[in-house]
Amino acid sequence: MKRRTIVLLLYFIIILIVSNITPTSKLGSTSATTNQLPSNLPTNGVSNGCDMPPSSPGWTKSSGNPVLDIGAAGTWDSGAVTLPDVIFDGSVYRMWYTGQGDGSQGDKSTRIGYATSSDGVTWTKHASNPVLTIGPSGGWDSKDVAAPYVIFDQGLYKMWYVGNSDPTTSSGAIGYATSPDGITWTKYERNPLLTVGPAGSWDSAKILGVSVLAEGNAYKMWYTGSASSEPFLKLRIGYATSSDGTNWEKYTGNPVLDTSPPANWDSLFFPKVLFNGSIYEMWFSGFSLVLPISIEFGIGHASSKDGVHWNQDGKDINNLVKGPPNTWDSQLVGLSTVILQNGTYQMWYTGGDSLVTESGAVQKNRIGAATSQRSIGDRADDVSGYQVHIIYVLPSDGTDRGLDTSGRLNISVCAFQHWLIGQTGGPGLRLDLHQGALDITFYRLSETNQEIASHGAFVRDELERDLAAVGFDEPNKIYAVYYDGLSNTACGGGAWPPTLVGHVAAQYLQGEYTFTDTTGTSTLVQCNTNPFASTLTAPGYLEFAMLHEIFHTLGAAASCAPHHTIANPGHVSDSNRDLMYAFTPWEPSVLDVGKDDYYGHSDSNCLDLAKSVFMDPLPADAVKPPGWP
Repeated sequence: MKRRTIVLLLYFIIILIVSNITPTSKLGSTSATTNQLPSNLPTNGVSNGCDMPPSSPGWTKSSGNPVLDIGAAGTWDSGAVTLPDVIFDGSVYRMWYTGQGDGSQGDKSTRIGYATSSDGVTWTKHASNPVLTIGPSGGWDSKDVAAPYVIFDQGLYKMWYVGNSDPTTSSGAIGYATSPDGITWTKYERNPLLTVGPAGSWDSAKILGVSVLAEGNAYKMWYTGSASSEPFLKLRIGYATSSDGTNWEKYTGNPVLDTSPPANWDSLFFPKVLFNGSIYEMWFSGFSLVLPISIEFGIGHASSKDGVHWNQDGKDINNLVKGPPNTWDSQLVGLSTVILQNGTYQMWYTGGDSLVTESGAVQKNRIGAATSQRSIGDRADDVSGYQVHIIYVLPSDGTDRGLDTSGRLNISVCAFQHWLIGQTGGPGLRLDLHQGALDITFYRLSETNQEIASHGAFVRDELERDLAAVGFDEPNKIYAVYYDGLSNTACGGGAWPPTLVGHVAAQYLQGEYTFTDTTGTSTLVQCNTNPFASTLTAPGYLEFAMLHEIFHTLGAAASCAPHHTIANPGHVSDSNRDLMYAFTPWEPSVLDVGKDDYYGHSDSNCLDLAKSVFMDPLPADAVKPPGWP
């Protein structure tokens, strides 16, 4: 296929997208490689989560997909259903979506429909659909109304939507409507309320789909724009604010999300933004032109501390991918909506099995559902009692490597558990499980990398304060934190009760500091050069280091231990092979050399972690860490 043909095809697709007739972007797929764990893990008689494979990365699609199908032939949505927006009120999922006829009645205008569900999978379309229709002939939204975004605010359902008077020549604009019940809508009398910018501005050619949040007495909007002076494929995302939801002021620094590294999309559009209690998260549709004949569509993700300055993730991080050949979403996935419910992300997305038919007509798109394997909350525990919970933590501007969903942390945790069980002859740490698998949480902090690092030797303390402030403060848990951020003093840190009572043991995966030995020789230590274990039978530095910090947080090594070193409190000095050795070189391979300092010794007056309440099975005479209430 010649380049001109590709460009014409792309132009046709984008015209359909920006006119909201048929959105075609990529979002997601069925299959993802699972990191299988070896089956030779020693058992202690209690499931420790390491006899189960880690979750598949990214998203799990509903087995009921597509969850919303096109209507019967000749009906208003018989051609396509797309661009869903969903809210959950505690008992009912409510969806507003864009529908298009199949043209059999001579009308391919888009309109907005409504459906409800008790589970987010089985949907019932409302009998009076469409609930928002096109305006009068010659009006700004006389051809299409599409891409609804709805919030419930101050006792009303409020909708912002895209309108067009001509899908091929109109620049598009954003309208507003309100409803007492989500079904009967009244359009704002002064529509449209957001239009293209002046000549030469970044949004002078097109205004498209939006996302709106109400915060106190203010509203924040993110919207798609395109400039007439740029290539027709260049769509970017801008920001606007309002005190009432109708009078909007565009941000002078627009666009706030551009086609930049690390994802390098050629275009990005239709943002969906939520605030997760700590930061803003945005999902958006994007595409890249891959010559000579390929168009790669996808869902992008970005995060922001303030909603203005965004950090994009790479294309391969926690993405929903296309389905296998000959399935309903084998070619197109995108134009989605995401909600956060009980710490779990739920997505509804547009899918299709072709870009265009041979005749050039757009294929019939449908709506699917997916649930993220990522959780930002501590899920329900399988068992009660003292246990270690795993968290993957990022600073607000940190790069998300997806360690929680790729299986990397599963293998790392299970590798140190495998080693520990081998050393003790049976007992291991009691790990926090959810439905039989390791419960691993993701959390992005509101502080930047440098703000966290500015705490110097007290990075661990700051992480504990930040995490406790958002609910990670269970009195019976230790939080093993893999912090993918910077420390200027160490590669990890733990509490040391009773001198320092705490619940966080941390690894600083991007730590970098200068170490000076006893001879005065200085060495730059880069913590990100320490690899994760690839198998259960070969724990490496990171695995031993995390177990080392957990043991510190449990109280080891106590100052009463025979080989405790005053020069480096909490450590022992008898062998560099010891897990809790104080100095360098550190070459851990033994749990308490000689069994006389912190595990399995006979001194009843000195802390013995073999009797810790965090061991599994629970010792008969179990004790809490020193200083714990």
